[in-house]
Amino acid sequence: MKRISTPQAAATVFTLVLALAATTTLAAGAQERAITYMLWATDPLEQESLHTRARAFEEENPGVKIEALFTASASDQRTKLLTMHAAGVTPDLFVVSRPWQYELWALGMFLPLNDLIERHPELEFADIINREQVTMDGQIIGIHHHGGGQQLGFNAALFDAAGLARPDELYRSGGWTHEAFIEAVRAITRDVDGDGEPDVFGTQSLSNGHNFLSILRTFGTTLLDPDTGSPRINTPRGIEAIRFVSDLALVFNAVGGAAQAGTQGM
Repeated sequence: MKRISTPQAAATVFTLVLALAATTTLAAGAQERAITYMLWATDPLEQESLHTRARAFEEENPGVKIEALFTASASDQRTKLLTMHAAGVTPDLFVVSRPWQYELWALGMFLPLNDLIERHPELEFADIINREQVTMDGQIIGIHHHGGGQQLGFNAALFDAAGLARPDELYRSGGWTHEAFIEAVRAITRDVDGDGEPDVFGTQSLSNGHNFLSILRTFGTTLLDPDTGSPRINTPRGIEAIRFVSDLALVFNAVGGAAQAGTQGM
Protein backbone atom coordinates (compact mmCIF):
# COMPACT_ATOMS: atom_id res chain seq x y z
CA MET A 1 0.00 0.00 0.00
CA LYS A 2 1.34 3.38 -0.99
CA ARG A 3 0.84 6.31 1.34
CA ILE A 4 -0.10 9.58 -0.33
CA SER A 5 2.06 12.31 1.14
CA THR A 6 3.21 15.85 0.47
CA PRO A 7 6.56 17.56 1.12
CA GLN A 8 6.90 18.86 4.66
CA ALA A 9 9.81 21.28 4.14
CA ALA A 10 7.47 24.26 4.20
CA ALA A 11 3.77 24.94 4.23
CA THR A 12 3.69 26.44 0.75
CA VAL A 13 5.86 27.19 -2.24
CA PHE A 14 5.25 30.86 -1.37
CA THR A 15 7.03 30.37 1.94
CA LEU A 16 9.91 28.58 0.23
CA VAL A 17 10.56 31.34 -2.23
CA LEU A 18 10.50 33.90 0.57
CA ALA A 19 13.00 31.76 2.48
CA LEU A 20 15.22 31.65 -0.58
CA ALA A 21 15.03 35.40 -1.08
CA ALA A 22 15.73 36.04 2.59
CA THR A 23 18.77 33.75 2.40
CA THR A 24 20.05 35.69 -0.60
CA THR A 25 19.42 39.05 1.07
CA LEU A 26 21.09 38.17 4.35
CA ALA A 27 24.01 36.55 2.55
CA ALA A 28 24.53 39.83 0.75
CA GLY A 29 25.01 41.53 4.12
CA ALA A 30 21.95 43.77 4.04
CA GLN A 31 20.76 44.89 7.49
CA GLU A 32 17.13 45.36 6.46
CA ARG A 33 15.39 45.70 3.14
CA ALA A 34 12.21 44.84 1.35
CA ILE A 35 11.90 41.73 -0.76
CA THR A 36 9.66 42.54 -3.69
CA TYR A 37 7.38 39.77 -4.91
CA MET A 38 5.36 40.16 -8.12
CA LEU A 39 2.45 38.03 -9.28
CA TRP A 40 -0.88 38.45 -11.01
CA ALA A 41 -3.69 38.30 -8.47
CA THR A 42 -6.90 40.33 -8.59
CA ASP A 43 -8.95 38.35 -6.05
CA PRO A 44 -8.92 40.27 -2.72
CA LEU A 45 -9.04 36.98 -0.80
CA GLU A 46 -5.96 35.68 -2.58
CA GLN A 47 -4.15 38.95 -1.98
CA GLU A 48 -5.08 38.92 1.70
CA SER A 49 -3.89 35.31 2.03
CA LEU A 50 -0.50 36.24 0.59
CA HIS A 51 -0.27 39.32 2.83
CA THR A 52 -1.03 37.17 5.89
CA ARG A 53 1.71 34.68 5.04
CA ALA A 54 4.14 37.49 4.31
CA ARG A 55 3.50 39.09 7.71
CA ALA A 56 4.01 35.73 9.42
CA PHE A 57 7.29 35.28 7.56
CA GLU A 58 8.44 38.76 8.63
CA GLU A 59 7.74 37.94 12.28
CA GLU A 60 9.85 34.80 12.02
CA ASN A 61 12.65 36.60 10.14
CA PRO A 62 13.41 40.00 11.71
CA GLY A 63 14.99 42.43 9.30
CA VAL A 64 13.12 41.09 6.26
CA LYS A 65 10.17 43.01 4.84
CA ILE A 66 7.94 41.66 2.09
CA GLU A 67 6.45 43.97 -0.51
CA ALA A 68 3.86 42.35 -2.80
CA LEU A 69 3.36 43.81 -6.28
CA PHE A 70 0.06 42.60 -7.74
CA THR A 71 -0.72 42.81 -11.44
CA ALA A 72 -4.02 42.36 -13.26
CA SER A 73 -3.05 39.54 -15.61
CA ALA A 74 -0.19 37.43 -16.91
CA SER A 75 0.32 39.65 -19.95
CA ASP A 76 0.24 42.76 -17.76
CA GLN A 77 2.86 41.20 -15.51
CA ARG A 78 5.17 40.39 -18.40
CA THR A 79 5.03 44.01 -19.59
CA LYS A 80 5.73 45.38 -16.11
CA LEU A 81 8.55 42.89 -15.51
CA LEU A 82 10.33 43.90 -18.70
CA THR A 83 9.82 47.60 -17.92
CA MET A 84 11.16 47.26 -14.37
CA HIS A 85 14.11 45.19 -15.55
CA ALA A 86 15.01 47.83 -18.15
CA ALA A 87 14.91 50.43 -15.36
CA GLY A 88 17.20 48.33 -13.15
CA VAL A 89 14.55 47.55 -10.50
CA THR A 90 13.69 43.93 -11.29
CA PRO A 91 11.56 42.37 -8.48
CA ASP A 92 13.42 39.93 -6.26
CA LEU A 93 10.78 37.26 -6.82
CA PHE A 94 8.20 36.92 -9.55
CA VAL A 95 5.81 34.38 -11.00
CA VAL A 96 6.20 33.78 -14.73
CA SER A 97 4.28 31.89 -17.34
CA ARG A 98 6.49 29.12 -18.73
CA PRO A 99 6.50 30.45 -22.34
CA TRP A 100 8.30 33.60 -21.14
CA GLN A 101 11.00 31.89 -19.15
CA TYR A 102 13.21 31.44 -22.24
CA GLU A 103 12.96 35.15 -23.06
CA LEU A 104 13.60 36.23 -19.47
CA TRP A 105 16.51 33.81 -19.09
CA ALA A 106 18.13 35.26 -22.21
CA LEU A 107 17.76 38.74 -20.67
CA GLY A 108 19.58 37.65 -17.51
CA MET A 109 16.57 38.08 -15.23
CA PHE A 110 17.02 34.81 -13.30
CA LEU A 111 19.52 34.05 -10.56
CA PRO A 112 20.53 30.37 -10.82
CA LEU A 113 19.70 28.55 -7.61
CA ASN A 114 22.02 25.55 -7.83
CA ASP A 115 24.62 26.81 -5.33
CA LEU A 116 22.01 27.97 -2.83
CA ILE A 117 20.18 24.67 -3.03
CA GLU A 118 23.40 22.77 -2.30
CA ARG A 119 24.17 25.04 0.68
CA HIS A 120 20.71 24.66 2.26
CA PRO A 121 19.68 20.99 2.26
CA GLU A 122 17.33 21.71 5.17
CA LEU A 123 14.87 23.28 2.72
CA GLU A 124 14.55 19.95 0.88
CA PHE A 125 14.35 21.49 -2.59
CA ALA A 126 14.62 18.05 -4.17
CA ASP A 127 11.10 17.32 -2.90
CA ILE A 128 9.67 20.63 -4.06
CA ILE A 129 11.08 21.39 -7.48
CA ASN A 130 10.03 19.76 -10.72
CA ARG A 131 13.53 20.29 -12.03
CA GLU A 132 12.81 19.37 -15.62
CA GLN A 133 10.40 22.31 -15.89
CA VAL A 134 12.60 24.95 -14.29
CA THR A 135 16.04 24.12 -15.69
CA MET A 136 17.74 26.25 -18.34
CA ASP A 137 21.19 25.31 -19.65
CA GLY A 138 21.70 23.08 -16.61
CA GLN A 139 20.77 25.86 -14.17
CA ILE A 140 17.75 25.73 -11.86
CA ILE A 141 16.08 29.10 -12.32
CA GLY A 142 13.14 28.91 -9.94
CA ILE A 143 10.61 26.88 -8.03
CA HIS A 144 7.71 25.52 -10.00
CA HIS A 145 4.53 27.27 -8.87
CA HIS A 146 2.81 23.89 -8.56
CA GLY A 147 5.95 22.04 -7.59
CA GLY A 148 5.00 21.23 -4.03
CA GLY A 149 2.18 19.19 -2.63
CA GLN A 150 -1.24 20.06 -3.96
CA GLN A 151 -3.83 20.88 -1.35
CA LEU A 152 -6.72 18.43 -1.12
CA GLY A 153 -10.13 19.81 -0.29
CA PHE A 154 -12.83 17.39 0.83
CA ASN A 155 -16.50 17.57 1.75
CA ALA A 156 -16.58 16.44 5.37
CA ALA A 157 -20.36 15.93 5.30
CA LEU A 158 -20.11 13.47 2.40
CA PHE A 159 -17.34 11.54 4.13
CA ASP A 160 -19.36 11.39 7.34
CA ALA A 161 -22.53 10.33 5.51
CA ALA A 162 -20.63 7.48 3.84
CA GLY A 163 -19.22 6.34 7.19
CA LEU A 164 -15.67 7.08 6.08
CA ALA A 165 -12.73 8.38 8.07
CA ARG A 166 -11.77 11.83 6.81
CA PRO A 167 -8.57 12.23 4.74
CA ASP A 168 -6.84 14.42 7.33
CA GLU A 169 -7.47 11.81 10.02
CA LEU A 170 -6.16 9.02 7.79
CA TYR A 171 -3.11 11.08 6.84
CA ARG A 172 -2.16 11.66 10.46
CA SER A 173 -2.46 7.94 11.20
CA GLY A 174 -0.55 6.89 8.09
CA GLY A 175 -3.61 5.43 6.41
CA TRP A 176 -4.12 7.89 3.55
CA THR A 177 -3.07 5.67 0.65
CA HIS A 178 -4.04 5.25 -2.98
CA GLU A 179 -6.23 2.37 -1.90
CA ALA A 180 -7.97 4.55 0.72
CA PHE A 181 -8.56 7.23 -1.92
CA ILE A 182 -10.23 4.71 -4.26
CA GLU A 183 -12.33 3.33 -1.40
CA ALA A 184 -13.53 6.84 -0.56
CA VAL A 185 -14.47 7.91 -4.09
CA ARG A 186 -16.39 4.67 -4.66
CA ALA A 187 -18.28 5.00 -1.36
CA ILE A 188 -19.20 8.65 -1.93
CA THR A 189 -20.29 8.26 -5.57
CA ARG A 190 -24.02 7.47 -5.66
CA ASP A 191 -27.23 7.78 -7.64
CA VAL A 192 -29.66 9.99 -5.71
CA ASP A 193 -32.66 10.26 -8.06
CA GLY A 194 -32.76 6.67 -9.24
CA ASP A 195 -32.05 7.29 -12.91
CA GLY A 196 -29.08 4.97 -12.94
CA GLU A 197 -26.48 7.73 -13.18
CA PRO A 198 -24.45 9.23 -10.30
CA ASP A 199 -25.57 12.57 -8.89
CA VAL A 200 -22.87 12.75 -6.20
CA PHE A 201 -19.30 12.02 -7.21
CA GLY A 202 -16.19 11.04 -5.32
CA THR A 203 -13.69 13.42 -6.89
CA GLN A 204 -12.91 16.05 -9.46
CA SER A 205 -10.79 15.12 -12.45
CA LEU A 206 -7.15 14.44 -11.64
CA SER A 207 -6.07 14.26 -15.27
CA ASN A 208 -5.31 17.95 -15.80
CA GLY A 209 -1.69 19.05 -15.80
CA HIS A 210 -1.13 20.23 -12.24
CA ASN A 211 -3.23 17.52 -10.57
CA PHE A 212 -1.70 14.75 -12.63
CA LEU A 213 1.82 15.97 -11.94
CA SER A 214 1.12 15.65 -8.22
CA ILE A 215 -0.38 12.19 -8.70
CA LEU A 216 2.74 11.09 -10.58
CA ARG A 217 4.87 12.16 -7.64
CA THR A 218 2.78 10.10 -5.20
CA PHE A 219 3.75 7.09 -7.33
CA GLY A 220 7.41 8.04 -7.03
CA THR A 221 7.93 9.36 -10.53
CA THR A 222 7.43 12.41 -12.76
CA LEU A 223 7.12 13.28 -16.44
CA LEU A 224 10.82 13.50 -17.32
CA ASP A 225 14.05 12.37 -15.73
CA PRO A 226 15.57 15.58 -14.28
CA ASP A 227 19.11 14.53 -15.22
CA THR A 228 18.69 12.99 -18.66
CA GLY A 229 15.41 14.49 -19.87
CA SER A 230 14.17 11.04 -20.88
CA PRO A 231 10.47 10.22 -20.36
CA ARG A 232 9.37 8.63 -17.12
CA ILE A 233 5.69 8.49 -18.00
CA ASN A 234 6.18 5.14 -19.76
CA THR A 235 7.86 3.45 -16.79
CA PRO A 236 5.93 0.95 -14.63
CA ARG A 237 5.28 3.65 -12.00
CA GLY A 238 4.12 6.12 -14.63
CA ILE A 239 1.77 3.57 -16.15
CA GLU A 240 0.43 2.74 -12.69
CA ALA A 241 -0.33 6.44 -12.13
CA ILE A 242 -2.11 6.72 -15.48
CA ARG A 243 -4.24 3.68 -14.64
CA PHE A 244 -5.05 5.10 -11.21
CA VAL A 245 -6.35 8.36 -12.69
CA SER A 246 -8.16 6.84 -15.67
CA ASP A 247 -9.94 4.23 -13.54
CA LEU A 248 -11.60 6.98 -11.49
CA ALA A 249 -13.63 8.00 -14.54
CA LEU A 250 -13.67 4.96 -16.81
CA VAL A 251 -14.08 2.15 -14.26
CA PHE A 252 -15.68 3.75 -11.20
CA ASN A 253 -17.58 6.62 -12.90
CA ALA A 254 -16.61 8.69 -9.87
CA VAL A 255 -15.48 11.94 -11.52
CA GLY A 256 -17.86 14.89 -11.63
CA GLY A 257 -20.10 17.07 -9.49
CA ALA A 258 -19.30 20.48 -8.09
CA ALA A 259 -17.69 21.29 -4.78
CA GLN A 260 -19.83 24.41 -4.34
CA ALA A 261 -23.03 22.39 -4.82
CA GLY A 262 -22.00 19.73 -2.31
CA THR A 263 -21.96 17.00 -4.96
CA GLN A 264 -18.22 16.33 -5.05
CA GLY A 265 -16.32 14.47 -2.37
CA MET A 266 -12.81 15.78 -3.13
